[in-house]
Amino acid sequence: IVVDTHVKRISNRLGFTKEEDPVKIEFDLMDLLPREQWILYNIQIIALGRSICTARNPKCSACFLREDCIYYKNSQREKIN
Repeated sequence: IVVDTHVKRISNRLGFTKEEDPVKIEFDLMDLLPREQWILYNIQIIALGRSICTARNPKCSACFLREDCIYYKNSQREKIN
């Protein structure tokens, strides 16, 4: 699994890893995902990171993963407080 900035950011936001080191993130993802999904995960997460789950001002309302996303849940709590 190739860990670029998009894969790192989104994997952390979804709670798939707490690591910052790309090698450690890769191992966390390899433990989590079936091998046959590694390439597809990379392609889809990079596309998601470029279009919706951007580093600044993510479009959480347009994201199909928001209900499972730690980042989204925390941002909603902050709006309430």
